[in-house]
Amino acid sequence: MLSVTYEVPMEVPPQGLVVFIHGQAAIPSFYRLDPTPFLARSYLFAHFHQRGHGRSSGTFSLHSGASDAHAVAQRVLVEVGLKNVPVYWVAHSAACLSAVRSFVVGGPRPSGLAFVCPALSREVFRHNHRTVREEDGETGFEAWMRQLEGPEGAVDALRAFLRDPDWIYRRDRLDDSVRRALGGHRIRWASHRTDDWSAILEDWYSVIPWDSQPLRTVDVPTITIVAERDEWIPVQETRTAHSRLAARPKRFVVIDHHNHRLEGAWTEVGEIIGRFFERSVGQANLRATEDSNPSRGQCDHAKPEAG
Repeated sequence: MLSVTYEVPMEVPPQGLVVFIHGQAAIPSFYRLDPTPFLARSYLFAHFHQRGHGRSSGTFSLHSGASDAHAVAQRVLVEVGLKNVPVYWVAHSAACLSAVRSFVVGGPRPSGLAFVCPALSREVFRHNHRTVREEDGETGFEAWMRQLEGPEGAVDALRAFLRDPDWIYRRDRLDDSVRRALGGHRIRWASHRTDDWSAILEDWYSVIPWDSQPLRTVDVPTITIVAERDEWIPVQETRTAHSRLAARPKRFVVIDHHNHRLEGAWTEVGEIIGRFFERSVGQANLRATEDSNPSRGQCDHAKPEAG
């Protein structure tokens, strides 16, 4: 059972629905995408706790976010009595993998898409081992390890496995001894719950968008937003992934002086996305944008390129 919350704009009828999909080991309250910019543009705004997170039951999978977002959208539209309105997804971090997969396998497709700090490259794991956070002097990896809670032996085994920054390139490392150490033990990571971390690691090995070809299936208007000091998501590798999208139009925006959580910048992020959806989605005559000169901006005045 998914925990769903939505807000309705004052102006009726709404011109569309925006669904926020949070990433792994997070819930929407961690990443406060402000609904105000969307409500002001007459969009419904919905978010939900992914499976196995927060108030939602079930077992989390990196593959389920997009299909669940589609189900949430259908539920919200029925409850407010709307049909045939465009639905947009705003996916954060690991949720972006599920969004891409939905295009590859012929699943639900939004009318427009926003990737926020997207985990679209295996380099995220090397990056979080070497990037130090200014607020506490820890690397992203060290902060991740602190959030693991569970039986000491199982947690130690998981930390030892993940300590190799190249684990995502070496599937053979997930051998029977590691599976025995992890399997059947409840290990908690932030708001994420799971009984079997070996299954979660298999999920990471099997996600589709690691290669360039799947990214080319994303052909709806798409904006990608990254944080300059993200301890998880490498900007250059994400820029490369963005360049491979077949989306037209598309934008690439860097938010200066912020890390993965984008604290204090979520309202501006919402404004950027809202403007992009409002100006770009559904306009058949829009021309492809130039991606060689991505927008940059402070969190209080970040501006996408004119299109």
